Amino acid sequence: MMNGEHNDGQVSDTYLDNIIKQLEISDGSQATSCVRSVFVRNDAGTFLRKLDERIKYYDNEIEKLCNFQYQSFVKSFHELLQVRKDTTSMKNELVKNNQMMQEAGQSLAKKTEGLIKEYHRQSNIQQTIDALSQAFPVFETYRKLQECMEEKKLYPALKLLEQLETKHLVLVKEHRWSELIQHNIAKFRNQIRNESHNELKNFLENVATHADKIGKSAFAQAAARLDIDRRYYMLEEDRRKDQQQQADGSTDLTLINMNITEIIDFSPIYKSLHINLFLNCKEEFSKHYQREKQKQAPVIMDVPPKMHESFDAFKKYLQRVTGFFIVEDHVMNTTEGLIDQRFYYELSERATQQLLAVLRRAVDFCLQPISTGGSTSYNPDLMLDMKIVVVLFCAAIKESGFPVTPLLDVLMELRESYQQLLLTQWGQKFKEILRKDNYTQMVIEDETQYQLLLRQFPLRIEATEKLPFPRSLPYSESVPKIFLEIKDFAAVCAKFAKGLNVSKTEIDDMIRKPSNLLLTKTLKSSLVDLTAAESELQLNFSQLVQICINTIHLENSMPYLEDYIVALV
Repeated sequence: MMNGEHNDGQVSDTYLDNIIKQLEISDGSQATSCVRSVFVRNDAGTFLRKLDERIKYYDNEIEKLCNFQYQSFVKSFHELLQVRKDTTSMKNELVKNNQMMQEAGQSLAKKTEGLIKEYHRQSNIQQTIDALSQAFPVFETYRKLQECMEEKKLYPALKLLEQLETKHLVLVKEHRWSELIQHNIAKFRNQIRNESHNELKNFLENVATHADKIGKSAFAQAAARLDIDRRYYMLEEDRRKDQQQQADGSTDLTLINMNITEIIDFSPIYKSLHINLFLNCKEEFSKHYQREKQKQAPVIMDVPPKMHESFDAFKKYLQRVTGFFIVEDHVMNTTEGLIDQRFYYELSERATQQLLAVLRRAVDFCLQPISTGGSTSYNPDLMLDMKIVVVLFCAAIKESGFPVTPLLDVLMELRESYQQLLLTQWGQKFKEILRKDNYTQMVIEDETQYQLLLRQFPLRIEATEKLPFPRSLPYSESVPKIFLEIKDFAAVCAKFAKGLNVSKTEIDDMIRKPSNLLLTKTLKSSLVDLTAAESELQLNFSQLVQICINTIHLENSMPYLEDYIVALV
């Protein structure tokens, strides 16, 4: 029993020692649980005893430690008292130094504040300099732009506009004044576009002024190619100037060698096109140009009053039309997309209709009889001259791509009118020859007279070749005269073919058809009128027989006329 109780006491002491150790090392959070376990085990008395013993143990340890350190403590205390005096002195020094530092700090703070303000000022100045360095090119470019606009230097102004928009204004867009400049740029663009339209207007006025001179140069060049006389393109005023200046033909060479760019300055139209291309308004400008040309074309094509009564006015009109279309062709070939073939074709198509009407009125005027001394006559030479001018016109304007086929068709109409006019004129000549003939055999006095006759009428009659002079021929005086007039008629018909660029077959046809009509209708009609009962001559039987003989010999001379026509072709 004693051993059991002894063992239980050892266990309890060990447990309580552990509890006390836990209390020593814990932060107090376990105190409640430790005390509860002691009371649960009914070891409160033992615990208090052991706790008291542990306190006494620590008191002894503290006392030992204090006794051991006492001398050092006393020494340290004395040293601390000594330091107290030094500390007071140091405190005074620190207060003094602190006051000095406060005063110095206030001065430094003021200087620092001033330095900060100066830094901000310098920063603002630098920002201002940077802003001005960005703004200066804008203002300088804007100034140059205003100068260019005042001096109407449109293309340099466009370059400056581009620099402002793409290079300078993007750097200063945060400034409000840049909005004002941007607004003015739009105004400048409109002003430049309007100026380009004014340039176009001046160009069109220049074209209207010099179109006839351009056309005259084209006529001169066509005349040189076709070997046509200068009088068909020169005007009366030109001839007077040549006489006054005693010209030696240099005027013709000048016209022939003249280039269109020497007469018309095309730079305004090129400049205007380039400007609108730069402004991305090319299509709008092209439409504007075409509208203006459509307005100008009727003015150019307008027929002057009584033009058909003046050959010079007729030539000048055709030269003006030629010059107008040569300019358009040049513009079409030297600009990209300003006008195209479709627009040129429409313009020329409308002009063709006007020209056809003009030419037909001119033909009608040429067909009008001329009254002189109570008699009427016709002037086929005027129609022939008109034909040559029309040929020149077609040759000149064809170089610009103008469709001339309908105009050449009018020439065919003119040819028929010309031939009809010739038939009428030669009918009058035949009647006059027949009226003056005495219808007796022709008497040749000598060989000289006979050779002269053969040159006019090459028909030889064997029965009379061996007769002595004076020699009587079987036909009367009207036969060689009529034969000569027939030859002249064929020659005049052949003149119409000159410059038409037709084949020999067509030329032959242009001579033979009217010549056949001359013989079968015109001459026949004259003979019928001569032998009619109501004829004023009242021919006797012998004269009628002579007319029959004349007809036979005239018919026998037709092979010689055939040879002459072949030679003409």
